[in-house]
Amino acid sequence: MCNALNGGTLDTSGTRQTCHKSKMRMNLKWMTIGAAAFMLSSLSVARAGQQQQTFTLADLQKMVDELKPYLPEDPRFTYPIKCVVENIEKVNANASIEFDPKGDKDQKPRAKMTVYTGLLTFMKDVRLVRAVVAHELAHLSKQHLGKGYKTQDLSLILTRQQEYEADVTGAIVLEKAGYSKKDMVDMLMKLGESSKDWPGSDKILGDHADAARRAANVDG
Repeated sequence: MCNALNGGTLDTSGTRQTCHKSKMRMNLKWMTIGAAAFMLSSLSVARAGQQQQTFTLADLQKMVDELKPYLPEDPRFTYPIKCVVENIEKVNANASIEFDPKGDKDQKPRAKMTVYTGLLTFMKDVRLVRAVVAHELAHLSKQHLGKGYKTQDLSLILTRQQEYEADVTGAIVLEKAGYSKKDMVDMLMKLGESSKDWPGSDKILGDHADAARRAANVDG
């Protein structure tokens, strides 16, 4: 209590001022603690944001390891899938195949999954990058890739129906792996909204079917 007893008599002289100062000191103390906590929280969020803007080979390998068990292998290719992360600010990712330059002419090519670091910069969400990987692995599993195709020709050889099939299959695989098919929907919508601002993002989307229609097909 901010009161004082003097000879058995309650004396309030000067106690109000003392009480006021004590309360101010206490409020200042808690304001300081609160400000420090806010700064730490903001720093943690900032660091989390910075971490989200990096994508490593380990990140890609983890995604492939999580999704691959729910996708049958294409018997024309060898496995495990080779994972590659290209440190290039290019909005792209693709499932492809790779021949051993020292192998014989009848060799089976190896399945390969490549992601460019620019994809995360564009997506700003690792969950959407995972949806792209699921979509590309679905192309591989559904035998949409010809044995002799070149990676740069990918957008020319995939049909509209194959794009739809990879969307739906990828969404199913995401759910089986413990994620949500909404990630596939969000990824397609993100590409549709931003493809004009990010030249090259159409390499993932393709020119076969618009994003909104593909997203609705997955969501339906």
